[in-house]
Amino acid sequence: MAYENGLALDREVRGRGKDVSLSPGINLHRTPLGGRSFEYMAEDPCLIAAMCVSEIQGLQQNDIAACVKHFAVNNQETRRFDLLVGSSSRDIRLEGSVTL
Repeated sequence: MAYENGLALDREVRGRGKDVSLSPGINLHRTPLGGRSFEYMAEDPCLIAAMCVSEIQGLQQNDIAACVKHFAVNNQETRRFDLLVGSSSRDIRLEGSVTL
């Protein structure tokens, strides 16, 4: 399904005359208050990795470049440009395990 989604995004991006898609978003859901959590694929890093690779492969069918976004600790929208987000070493290990 992620591959099929990538194909659909590929057609949409190409139909608009563009050659880069600002997707997929792969941040982990760390808080239910995250303002953009609906954009991310899943809560499990292994599942995100599998889905992300498939979606990118679909996107690249017609030479559309994928720009993976929000890789780590994008937790909230309020004060997003000046707020420092703390992460434990466990968080960093989990988010570092999402490998493309």
